[in-house]
Amino acid sequence: MRVAVAGCGWSGSLLAYKLSQQGYAVEVYERNKKPTAVCACGIPASFFIELAKSCSLNPEDYICQKGDLVIALGKKRFHLKAGNLCTFNKQKFMEDLINQTLATFHFGRKFALDKAEEYNLIIDATGTRELLGRLPQDQFFVTYQVKAKFANPPYHDFYFQLSQNPDERYLWYFPLSEKEAYVGFGSKNGQSARQHVESFLKHHKAQPLQRQAKILRLNPPQESLPFSIGKILGVGNSIGAITSMGEGNAPSAMTVQILTENLYNPQRYTMQVLKKLGWLKHDHAAYKAWNRKQKMRTLYHMLRILKTYRERFKLTLPVAMLWWLLVLL
Repeated sequence: MRVAVAGCGWSGSLLAYKLSQQGYAVEVYERNKKPTAVCACGIPASFFIELAKSCSLNPEDYICQKGDLVIALGKKRFHLKAGNLCTFNKQKFMEDLINQTLATFHFGRKFALDKAEEYNLIIDATGTRELLGRLPQDQFFVTYQVKAKFANPPYHDFYFQLSQNPDERYLWYFPLSEKEAYVGFGSKNGQSARQHVESFLKHHKAQPLQRQAKILRLNPPQESLPFSIGKILGVGNSIGAITSMGEGNAPSAMTVQILTENLYNPQRYTMQVLKKLGWLKHDHAAYKAWNRKQKMRTLYHMLRILKTYRERFKLTLPVAMLWWLLVLL
């Protein structure tokens, strides 16, 4: 079977490895001249360790930093213990994955639908549904991120400054080492995202090392149907594998695994994604309700995902409950 994968980002590179290991003839098309890991590299540590091992890679070669959560709500700061959150060298992981993959890669080439007849299956791993087609309810944000070096790092943990502006998400600070971190912001306005980040860097006298920006689709799986059209199947964020806060590394990797197990059955693939990532519906609904100051609705959806977040980030019950209560204040 010949499989074409459109997009060689996080989902595309993982899928190319998994399918080629199973004996499929895989060709990957990427418009950029090389694989590029854009934006945040946070992930539940235990999930990443198992993922790396499943790809025959040593997870310790990629994990950068582990830490707790610092949540900023207005002028308030809350430090929450989290035992399962880390940053990892996403760029190196993807490059090493590609180097040991049996697939054929076409960098600097966008997949053209007039080539569809040459393949048995086509995977949309673009993140923006370039092949499946965009949907009326799609929401797109611009994420702007800078890798920076700090003489005096403001934080040694993961810092999130939430915004109640419906056109913005949050500013993040993800530590990569003792002195380096990713600082980013998500907004519907790219200029606004850039200004938030650059202001933070200037305030903390940081030295920019690398600047990145991308378009991020923020819709859960339930708002991303259909997952397949004809012989085109979506994976990763093309089918909504992302939280309301833009965390997509683990959910996208989960859709890759589900797809490899249901490659010949698109209907079962769709059902499995909706089942295993069903909590994302409540995650997005909780954020929307919080943003609209609907406290009871926020609490309802937060309680629906409490168990999931406790398991993902190894939060104790008191810490998890404290987080939800703080958000409601």
